[in-house]
Amino acid sequence: MTTNLFKYLLIVENPELQALLLLVLILSSDSVNLKKASAVSFLVQAGLIDIGGIISVMSGTSLPLVILMMLAQGVYLIIDAYRAEKSGQ
Repeated sequence: MTTNLFKYLLIVENPELQALLLLVLILSSDSVNLKKASAVSFLVQAGLIDIGGIISVMSGTSLPLVILMMLAQGVYLIIDAYRAEKSGQ
């Protein structure tokens, strides 16, 4: 199953679906704990915010607007991660 998911991860172009597949691959391994999975999920989502910002700038969106959108998404991600960590304890 892991090999098939990895092959599919290589051909999928949707970043959200790639992040989901990557998370499934990480969680399907035997020696993973919840904190590690949460940290990896946080990093993948932060990377997606970065990629989305780069694509927005390259498509012609003004830089101050992109910075503001990325800042808002980053703050939301941090708050969401804090809530998830707090509810897990």
